[in-house]
Amino acid sequence: MASNERTSEPVSWFKRTSAVVGLIGATIGVILGSWMIISQLQEARQIREKVKIHLFAGDRLATQQRYDQAIKEYEKVFEVDKNNIKVHLRIISTVRRHLTFKAFPPGDPGNDFALRPDYDSALFTNLFARVSDSEIDAVLTRIYQLQALNPILQDDIELLLEEALILKTRGTRTKEAIKVLEKAHKLAPENPELLVELGLLLAVLSHKSPQRAGEGVTLIRRAIQNRPNEARYHFYLARSLATAYLCPHRGLEYSGADDAQACAEAIREYHRATDLATGDDIWSRRIRTRAQKSSMGIFHRYAMKEADILTPKLGMPLNERIKELEYLMSTGASRRSQMGLKDCPEFWLATLYHATGSIEKADHTIRKLLESDHDNWLGKDKHYWEDKYYVDKRLLYFELFVKILEAYGNDPKTLAKVKSLMKQKRQKTK
Repeated sequence: MASNERTSEPVSWFKRTSAVVGLIGATIGVILGSWMIISQLQEARQIREKVKIHLFAGDRLATQQRYDQAIKEYEKVFEVDKNNIKVHLRIISTVRRHLTFKAFPPGDPGNDFALRPDYDSALFTNLFARVSDSEIDAVLTRIYQLQALNPILQDDIELLLEEALILKTRGTRTKEAIKVLEKAHKLAPENPELLVELGLLLAVLSHKSPQRAGEGVTLIRRAIQNRPNEARYHFYLARSLATAYLCPHRGLEYSGADDAQACAEAIREYHRATDLATGDDIWSRRIRTRAQKSSMGIFHRYAMKEADILTPKLGMPLNERIKELEYLMSTGASRRSQMGLKDCPEFWLATLYHATGSIEKADHTIRKLLESDHDNWLGKDKHYWEDKYYVDKRLLYFELFVKILEAYGNDPKTLAKVKSLMKQKRQKTK
């Protein structure tokens, strides 16, 4: 019995030792495993922090229009996370903003905020285009590679919109942009950005298809219903109406029976766009400037075509025309044209004031026009109403001046003098 007890002692000791060793090993394993987990978590946190830093820096640079530097900052993310889809999308968006800024540079009088003028014309492409096909193809390649690696992105609405806007930066690529937008529109028929961009291209580019152009205008109206306070949408509607109905000061023909109302609406929409574009950013300023100039351009076109600011072929009441012209002239959008005496905003206003019975305003406006025009041209040696040469050359203005003086009745001496000079002109003509 004693012998068995002695034999069992080493076995028991071995078991206890093995248990202790196993416990130590398990503890070490847990410690090592925990350390590896902690190390991985720390590494992941460091990666997230680096990504966050580069994204923040890139976003700030992009906001400052420093697009090349922003892209370089985004690309640093790939050093720690080369498959980050969000960064790829960020880069694509930034390149699009860069190309848009390049295509529609501030201060370019030959450029329109909504759409480039170089579509459908090799001549215009060489004159106006600032974005090359190679620049566009480079970013499109990035988009297609990203879609190949992530097939779900082939139907991503935001990415399709980016692709279309990139194509839009070069006029000769707008047909491609329409195809991309049409695909996206089928996927998201009520997306306002798709509606407004597709609508603009259809309305402006469908020269030979009034029905297609009308579809474009309808799409923009739907976008405005979704976002009634978006300045760009109202600018697009005005631009589309002006182009579809030949409203601007660039042609003498009319499009059809709806021109009168459509061109009046274009003026109103340009005004609405200006009122909504209250920001101090580059695009808000561009909307305000282009809207005001474009609206005044419609008035110039009607003055040239009809030679009469009172024309019924503009579907806008006379009092509203006065308000619009007063507003546009206050913004500095008015400009004298080289198309003749009748194409002068101050002359239009004097005519409108007289026609609506605002005789005092008419008198003030025509006198101011005559004085500045005379003194800038011929100097201040004579008064405009006493300068026979000037009266002869500005007979149209003085005919209105006589009507206003007769209606006002406050300055018979000037009236008599002007009539005398005009009579001499007529007798000499006979």
